[in-house]
Amino acid sequence: MSNPVTIAVVDDHELFVEGVCNLIKQISPSYEAKGFTTAEDLLKSVNSGNPYQLIITDMAMKGINGLALIAALRANQVKTPVIVMSGVVENHSLSEENLLKMGAHAFVHKTAGSDKLRAVIIQALDRDDLEDDDRTYAVPQHPSTINEIKPSKIELPSLGMRQLEVLKLTSSGMSNQDIADALSISQNTVKSHLQTVYAEFGVNNRTACVNRARELGII
Repeated sequence: MSNPVTIAVVDDHELFVEGVCNLIKQISPSYEAKGFTTAEDLLKSVNSGNPYQLIITDMAMKGINGLALIAALRANQVKTPVIVMSGVVENHSLSEENLLKMGAHAFVHKTAGSDKLRAVIIQALDRDDLEDDDRTYAVPQHPSTINEIKPSKIELPSLGMRQLEVLKLTSSGMSNQDIADALSISQNTVKSHLQTVYAEFGVNNRTACVNRARELGII
């Protein structure tokens, strides 16, 4: 018996996650769907060694959004194809062309029918060029509204899952001690992660770090 094809579905609306997971199970008995209501939970799963052949994610989510999720995956050399689903309809910034520049495989609007999503899922799983994917991805200039994509390609920050967690908690105003307690790590480890984030962002303090992360759409 062949190994199952495991597909991760990420959306902060549990009912939507359940609906997409049910659709995936109907496509093929060899497909297994795993739902997540936060991008952080998916990153923890990936970091723990759980393999996924496809990831389907919402764009606008609490905490780490869809763009930051893609950035984290690509920065850590995870080349799993990612399908972005969103209800955002602002100009052409969410065109498949722009999303491909950011590391996505395809974009499906949430108003599309199940046949559309089914076709995109099958096509994404048929890809045989993942190991040759060495593109440098662009980053949105205004991620809160996703109005504009920088025309020049720039490298995404190479942040690991734990660094993203520290960054998110820092942005909420937590002290190093609070972050250490929340993540069950030492203050020195928190400081080390922050220094790495500072270096990636080219900043030297918490305020500038948080502002830069927001500019890039990471938080």
